[in-house]
Amino acid sequence: MAPPPLQDGLGWLARRYADVDSLVDFIERSHVCASCGKALPRDAFSGAQLKRSAALRRCRQCAEGSRSAESSRIASAEGQFLLQQQQQQQLEQQQLAQQPQ
Repeated sequence: MAPPPLQDGLGWLARRYADVDSLVDFIERSHVCASCGKALPRDAFSGAQLKRSAALRRCRQCAEGSRSAESSRIASAEGQFLLQQQQQQQLEQQQLAQQPQ
C-alpha cells in the first residue's frame, strides 16, 4: 500500500535530517523561493528579497534570471525600434531619389 501523498512528499526531509532539532533548525533558517519553490538557506537571497513577503521572495538565481530576461526583452525592443528607423530612412531616401529634379 502506498503512503499518503503528504508523507511521501516529506520523506526527503526525514531522510535528510536524523533528528527533530536539525529539522527545526533547517526550517527556521531556510526560506522558500516564490519562483522555483525551493527551500534555500538565507544566503541564497539578497537582503531586499528577504524583506519581501514570502509570496514575492525570490532567490538570487531566479531574480538574476528574470533580470537577464528583462534585459533581453529591452534589447530586442531597442533593436526593433532601430531597425524600423533604418527602414524608414531607406524608404525616404528611395522616395527622394525617385522624385523629379
